[in-house]
Amino acid sequence: NCSMNILECEYHFLLVCPKYRDLRINCFPPNYCHWPTYNKFESLLCQNSKLVKEKSAKYIYHAHKLRNLTN
Repeated sequence: NCSMNILECEYHFLLVCPKYRDLRINCFPPNYCHWPTYNKFESLLCQNSKLVKEKSAKYIYHAHKLRNLTN
């Protein structure tokens, strides 16, 4: 599904894959969208904020929906 031709792991799916760039920008704080790192990935997964969890869930839902449309 990715034009980068690399393994799609959770880190790649949430913060790196160009296919979901626009969706990512709408769901995550800008800090997570620019120069993604594993530290940012871990930080995102460890957030206790209800809002961040809801936006992460929204991202995952819509990314999978987009993925299914293009397959």
